[in-house]
Amino acid sequence: MPTGYRALSTASCLGPVAFLVPGVKAHLSAIKPEFASGMAGKLRRQRRALGLSMEDAAAKVGVLRWTWGLWEAGRHEPPARYAEALKGFLADSA
Repeated sequence: MPTGYRALSTASCLGPVAFLVPGVKAHLSAIKPEFASGMAGKLRRQRRALGLSMEDAAAKVGVLRWTWGLWEAGRHEPPARYAEALKGFLADSA
């Protein structure tokens, strides 16, 4: 690394950092999780409609809060073994 330059860690107090390079086209967008499509958006919208915390929603389906958070963030898709529990959760009414 050339002298005078410092690498930025993604663990800094600023969180992840995107570097924009002149002359390179970049498309940055942010989607509120409530408006996300797919299973992640459905889970978040339903949880909020029911007025549940992530912990309560996770308990209702039978998973850890950490797992629920991964599903809701869209980082992982729920495995097939939770299909019935999720079907019941999504069918609940407020």
